Amino acid sequence: MLVISAIFQCPDGNKEAIPIAWCYMADKNKDTYVNVYTVFRQLLFSENDNISYIHLVSDDENSLYTSFFEVFSDAAIVDVSLCEFHFITSFTRWLRNKDNRAYLLNKKGKKFDELEPEVIDEFDKHMKILSKLIILPATVIPAMLS
Repeated sequence: MLVISAIFQCPDGNKEAIPIAWCYMADKNKDTYVNVYTVFRQLLFSENDNISYIHLVSDDENSLYTSFFEVFSDAAIVDVSLCEFHFITSFTRWLRNKDNRAYLLNKKGKKFDELEPEVIDEFDKHMKILSKLIILPATVIPAMLS
């Protein structure tokens, strides 16, 4: 599933984000994405010609990104981010496979019981930070982490 949101500049200077389209894809071929995005673009710009910024939230698929940029990049500023669910799921899967550290997520078991409370608090704090990285533009994250 993909969701496309548009950010509109309001007369008072604020910007408002509005989801404008979502679609369940039958396959993940670039040609299919280009066809769907072309229809979205025609519908979107036929109703509103002052769109300057488009944000795509996706499940991190290369053909999705490349076809989206191919169709929309000449019409507006395009930004893409990973869906929070997919981001957290990927990170959780990685942590479970990394030296079998599922106990940190499950908050139970012998290994978890042996942890100092400060370690648990620090882990929880870092998990909150990681879960919020998804809302930042990708170009900002490396600068913030250095």
